[in-house]
Amino acid sequence: MTNASKSIIVDGLGAYAVTFFEMGDSREVARGKLLAEWQRFGEPVGVFHMAAKAIGEFPQPVLESVAASERKGLIREMLGAQSPEQQLVATLRAREVLEKLGNEFG
Repeated sequence: MTNASKSIIVDGLGAYAVTFFEMGDSREVARGKLLAEWQRFGEPVGVFHMAAKAIGEFPQPVLESVAASERKGLIREMLGAQSPEQQLVATLRAREVLEKLGNEFG
């Protein structure tokens, strides 16, 4: 496996993990989906830890004032979009699951 393909897998697993939590998946469901993707990629060693670390370099949600957050809240709810706080929580949960998978599978 080349460094470029490993980088794509790492970033992909990180993005998948965050997205799973943004879509409301539980830790168990997200874990199962991440394991399935890892297996599909040929079970490369070390990518879970690398993906957990890579998440820290992903773009962060834009901070909003309380007033802006309240104004946008109804629109977000209608669109099913995440607030910056929800995005941050999803990122933290994703990182936690990836670290645990890394500890378990290397």
